[in-house]
Amino acid sequence: MELKSIYLDPATDDAIAARAEALGMSRAQAFRRTLKEGMQAVRAGHARPPLPTDAPVMNLRTLYLEEKVFDKLRVEAFDRRVGWSRVMLEYLAMGLEMARAEGEAGGP
Repeated sequence: MELKSIYLDPATDDAIAARAEALGMSRAQAFRRTLKEGMQAVRAGHARPPLPTDAPVMNLRTLYLEEKVFDKLRVEAFDRRVGWSRVMLEYLAMGLEMARAEGEAGGP
């Protein structure tokens, strides 16, 4: 596992916290689960939702990620010529969207 830090917009951070509480898990576990579900959804052909653009205050979150997950993020980021944190945010947004579609807590 690698220790990584990322800035999240408050709505995404709150949605992950709500999802963690609803599922009875830590925020870090909910973050990793949401990230993986977002990656799976995009691989299955779902379009990435737009990222928020009006969040002047961001929340810093630090957590451990599996090396293979981070490597996938880094490779995709390189191929798309964007930062790995942007790719991660897109997958988190997709994971939260999928959770909302399934009726789980964590939506704005």
